Amino acid sequence: QEQNDYFMLIQKLKSEPNKIITVYTARPTKDREFYSLTKTLPKNIFLTTDFEDAYGRISDYGQPRDIWKVLINTKYLYLAD
Repeated sequence: QEQNDYFMLIQKLKSEPNKIITVYTARPTKDREFYSLTKTLPKNIFLTTDFEDAYGRISDYGQPRDIWKVLINTKYLYLAD
């Protein structure tokens, strides 16, 4: 089911180019400077459209985390190999 959801998401994003979507991530506070200055995100980080899901990960991994709201234009998304 998870793989099916993934491919459905890819299909939806391709069908709606140039749309702004909002996602959230919980990143370690030690990386705050990097995330406050960057305009690109590293590969393979956790992203969710559910703020509560991101908030629930604040205490994960035994280190304090910040919640980041990320706006992404779908024209910049691509399917990685």
